[in-house]
Amino acid sequence: MNICMRCGKTFDRAGTETDDVGYTYSICPYCESDNFTSAETCPFTGDYIPSGQGVSASVQKRVQQRLEQIVADEGVENDDQLYALIEVIGNWSEERS
Repeated sequence: MNICMRCGKTFDRAGTETDDVGYTYSICPYCESDNFTSAETCPFTGDYIPSGQGVSASVQKRVQQRLEQIVADEGVENDDQLYALIEVIGNWSEERS
C-alpha cells in the first residue's frame, strides 16, 4: 500500500506518466503527484500513515496535548526539568517492555 504525500489518498498501484524526453515515472493515480511513499496502518486508529511515522496525526496531536498538560502540571520551567521528565517517561516505557 502507498500513500500520497500531496492528496493523502492511498493506493496499491501507482500510475505512470511519461515526460517529453521519454522518461517514465510513477505517480499517484488520484492527483498525479510523484511524492508518495509506502504506507502502514496506525496501531490506534487503523488509518493508513506513511511508513515509519508511528501513529496518525490525530493520535500525535492528542498525545502532545496530554504531554503539554503533564509538563504544566509538573511546573516544568526549564530544559533540565523537561529532560528529567523525558527520562522518567523513557524509564517507564522500558519497564513496560
